[in-house]
Amino acid sequence: MKKILISFGFLFFIFCQIYGQKKVFSFQEAGALNISVVDLDNKYKSAIHVDPAKAVFKTSKEQTELQNAYRDFLLSLGDFLSKNGFEWEGPTRSFNRIYFNRNGKIDYFIFNFYGNLAKQKENEFKRLVELYIQNYKFPLKAKVNFSQCSPVTYMPKPNKNNKKI
Repeated sequence: MKKILISFGFLFFIFCQIYGQKKVFSFQEAGALNISVVDLDNKYKSAIHVDPAKAVFKTSKEQTELQNAYRDFLLSLGDFLSKNGFEWEGPTRSFNRIYFNRNGKIDYFIFNFYGNLAKQKENEFKRLVELYIQNYKFPLKAKVNFSQCSPVTYMPKPNKNNKKI
């Protein structure tokens, strides 16, 4: 019985380590946790690159599909944030570096906000992105793990009471 309990405890610990692992970090947090962007860049091939030989999505058609899928991802993430009560106070600039496994699951979402964003707001952003990516699967698959980075400006939801004149 004791061996069964120890085995169950060990399996529970492993389960928590695998499925409870955080995936969303600011660049500063990632560095403090020894998550090296340079190492990740060596493990995840660039989705698009000026040298097509170094890109995962090489053709113009593949790159257009990637850009559309990535745009849809950002819009869907924005909708999720909004539906969960997260409101941007104004246009908020960020840089995202997202690492996908070959099946489209997000392994890491690393970001940097420009300007002054309250720490509480950033923490809520991280919490909600963690929730969102648990069930999110990027629609494009690849033969290798890949990354996509971009600047992003998150916009506040338009106020329905504001009428254009």
